[in-house]
Amino acid sequence: DVWGKEQATLELLRNVGKGGNLDWFLLNESELREMARVHLLHDANESPCSHDDFDGQGKALSKRLTAGVAAHARGWSQTFRKGASEAREEVSVITPLRTTGAGDVWNAGFMAGILIGLVPALRIGLANAVASLYVARASGPPATLAQVREALSGGPGK
Repeated sequence: DVWGKEQATLELLRNVGKGGNLDWFLLNESELREMARVHLLHDANESPCSHDDFDGQGKALSKRLTAGVAAHARGWSQTFRKGASEAREEVSVITPLRTTGAGDVWNAGFMAGILIGLVPALRIGLANAVASLYVARASGPPATLAQVREALSGGPGK
Protein backbone atom coordinates (compact mmCIF):
# COMPACT_ATOMS: atom_id res chain seq x y z
CA ASP A 1 0.00 0.00 0.00
CA VAL A 2 1.55 3.28 -1.11
CA TRP A 3 -1.05 5.70 0.28
CA GLY A 4 0.29 8.08 2.90
CA LYS A 5 3.83 6.79 2.39
CA GLU A 6 5.18 9.36 -0.01
CA GLN A 7 8.81 9.18 1.08
CA ALA A 8 8.86 5.37 1.07
CA THR A 9 7.19 5.33 -2.35
CA LEU A 10 9.75 7.76 -3.71
CA GLU A 11 12.59 5.61 -2.33
CA LEU A 12 11.04 2.50 -3.87
CA LEU A 13 10.82 4.15 -7.26
CA ARG A 14 14.34 5.57 -7.13
CA ASN A 15 16.13 2.56 -5.69
CA VAL A 16 14.16 -0.33 -7.13
CA GLY A 17 12.33 1.03 -10.16
CA LYS A 18 15.46 2.57 -11.64
CA GLY A 19 17.91 0.00 -10.33
CA GLY A 20 17.70 -2.54 -13.13
CA ASN A 21 16.85 -5.49 -10.87
CA LEU A 22 13.08 -5.36 -11.28
CA ASP A 23 11.25 -6.42 -14.42
CA TRP A 24 7.72 -5.19 -13.64
CA PHE A 25 5.67 -3.06 -11.32
CA LEU A 26 2.22 -4.70 -11.12
CA LEU A 27 -0.29 -2.11 -9.97
CA ASN A 28 -3.96 -1.44 -9.65
CA GLU A 29 -5.40 1.85 -10.90
CA SER A 30 -5.08 3.62 -7.54
CA GLU A 31 -1.48 2.49 -7.03
CA LEU A 32 -0.57 3.66 -10.54
CA ARG A 33 -2.14 7.05 -9.88
CA GLU A 34 -0.29 7.51 -6.57
CA MET A 35 3.09 6.25 -7.81
CA ALA A 36 2.90 8.48 -10.88
CA ARG A 37 1.89 11.46 -8.73
CA VAL A 38 4.76 10.97 -6.29
CA HIS A 39 7.35 10.30 -8.96
CA LEU A 40 6.35 13.17 -11.22
CA LEU A 41 6.09 15.63 -8.38
CA HIS A 42 9.50 14.80 -6.87
CA ASP A 43 11.71 13.36 -9.60
CA ALA A 44 10.43 14.81 -12.85
CA ASN A 45 9.71 18.39 -11.84
CA GLU A 46 6.48 17.95 -13.73
CA SER A 47 2.95 18.45 -12.55
CA PRO A 48 1.16 15.15 -11.99
CA CYS A 49 -1.98 16.96 -13.18
CA SER A 50 -0.61 16.93 -16.72
CA HIS A 51 -1.01 13.13 -16.63
CA ASP A 52 -4.36 12.70 -14.92
CA ASP A 53 -5.52 9.71 -16.92
CA PHE A 54 -4.60 6.02 -16.68
CA ASP A 55 -2.77 6.00 -20.04
CA GLY A 56 -0.85 9.21 -19.35
CA GLN A 57 0.14 8.08 -15.86
CA GLY A 58 1.41 4.73 -17.12
CA LYS A 59 3.42 6.29 -19.93
CA ALA A 60 4.88 9.03 -17.72
CA LEU A 61 5.86 6.62 -14.94
CA SER A 62 7.32 3.96 -17.25
CA LYS A 63 9.38 6.56 -19.12
CA ARG A 64 11.38 7.15 -15.96
CA LEU A 65 11.82 3.54 -14.80
CA THR A 66 13.84 0.60 -16.04
CA ALA A 67 10.98 -1.71 -15.02
CA GLY A 68 7.82 -2.08 -17.04
CA VAL A 69 4.47 -1.06 -15.58
CA ALA A 70 1.45 -3.35 -15.81
CA ALA A 71 -1.76 -1.94 -14.40
CA HIS A 72 -5.30 -3.17 -14.08
CA ALA A 73 -8.51 -1.26 -13.56
CA ARG A 74 -12.18 -2.22 -13.44
CA GLY A 75 -12.68 -1.93 -17.19
CA TRP A 76 -9.26 -2.56 -18.71
CA SER A 77 -5.64 -3.58 -18.24
CA GLN A 78 -2.58 -2.07 -19.86
CA THR A 79 1.20 -2.48 -19.98
CA PHE A 80 3.76 0.28 -20.45
CA ARG A 81 7.49 0.34 -21.08
CA LYS A 82 9.86 3.22 -21.78
CA GLY A 83 7.08 5.77 -21.99
CA ALA A 84 4.89 3.86 -24.43
CA SER A 85 1.87 1.63 -24.16
CA GLU A 86 2.70 -1.96 -25.11
CA ALA A 87 -0.77 -3.45 -24.95
CA ARG A 88 -4.24 -2.64 -23.69
CA GLU A 89 -7.23 -4.89 -23.29
CA GLU A 90 -10.74 -3.97 -22.35
CA VAL A 91 -12.40 -6.16 -19.74
CA SER A 92 -16.06 -7.11 -19.71
CA VAL A 93 -17.36 -5.56 -16.53
CA ILE A 94 -19.36 -8.01 -14.45
CA THR A 95 -20.88 -7.66 -11.04
CA PRO A 96 -18.20 -9.29 -8.91
CA LEU A 97 -19.19 -11.76 -6.22
CA ARG A 98 -15.95 -10.88 -4.42
CA THR A 99 -13.11 -8.46 -4.90
CA THR A 100 -10.64 -9.25 -2.13
CA GLY A 101 -7.71 -11.03 -3.74
CA ALA A 102 -8.66 -10.14 -7.33
CA GLY A 103 -5.54 -8.02 -7.85
CA ASP A 104 -3.30 -10.77 -6.51
CA VAL A 105 -4.93 -13.26 -8.87
CA TRP A 106 -4.49 -10.82 -11.77
CA ASN A 107 -0.80 -10.47 -10.85
CA ALA A 108 -0.40 -14.27 -10.78
CA GLY A 109 -1.97 -14.57 -14.23
CA PHE A 110 0.29 -11.83 -15.57
CA MET A 111 3.41 -13.49 -14.11
CA ALA A 112 2.34 -16.86 -15.54
CA GLY A 113 2.10 -15.15 -18.94
CA ILE A 114 5.66 -13.87 -18.55
CA LEU A 115 6.95 -17.31 -17.56
CA ILE A 116 5.40 -19.04 -20.56
CA GLY A 117 6.63 -16.33 -22.94
CA LEU A 118 3.39 -14.65 -23.99
CA VAL A 119 3.52 -11.35 -25.84
CA PRO A 120 2.12 -8.36 -23.89
CA ALA A 121 -1.44 -8.48 -25.30
CA LEU A 122 -1.82 -12.20 -24.56
CA ARG A 123 -0.20 -11.77 -21.15
CA ILE A 124 -2.77 -9.24 -20.02
CA GLY A 125 -5.51 -11.31 -21.65
CA LEU A 126 -4.48 -14.26 -19.49
CA ALA A 127 -4.33 -12.08 -16.37
CA ASN A 128 -7.78 -10.66 -17.11
CA ALA A 129 -9.25 -14.13 -17.68
CA VAL A 130 -7.83 -15.49 -14.44
CA ALA A 131 -9.09 -12.49 -12.45
CA SER A 132 -12.52 -12.57 -14.13
CA LEU A 133 -12.99 -16.23 -13.27
CA TYR A 134 -11.97 -15.49 -9.69
CA VAL A 135 -14.40 -12.62 -9.08
CA ALA A 136 -17.25 -14.48 -10.78
CA ARG A 137 -17.38 -16.95 -7.86
CA ALA A 138 -18.27 -16.01 -4.30
CA SER A 139 -15.61 -18.21 -2.71
CA GLY A 140 -13.00 -20.82 -3.36
CA PRO A 141 -9.55 -20.83 -4.88
CA PRO A 142 -8.57 -19.27 -8.19
CA ALA A 143 -9.52 -21.16 -11.35
CA THR A 144 -7.60 -24.23 -12.39
CA LEU A 145 -5.52 -24.29 -15.55
CA ALA A 146 -8.24 -26.37 -17.22
CA GLN A 147 -10.90 -23.78 -16.31
CA VAL A 148 -8.74 -20.94 -17.63
CA ARG A 149 -8.11 -22.81 -20.89
CA GLU A 150 -11.84 -23.44 -21.26
CA ALA A 151 -12.68 -19.77 -20.64
CA LEU A 152 -10.04 -18.56 -23.08
CA SER A 153 -11.31 -20.91 -25.77
CA GLY A 154 -14.85 -19.56 -25.37
CA GLY A 155 -16.12 -22.59 -23.48
CA PRO A 156 -18.82 -22.75 -20.79
CA GLY A 157 -16.76 -20.90 -18.19
CA LYS A 158 -16.53 -17.74 -20.31
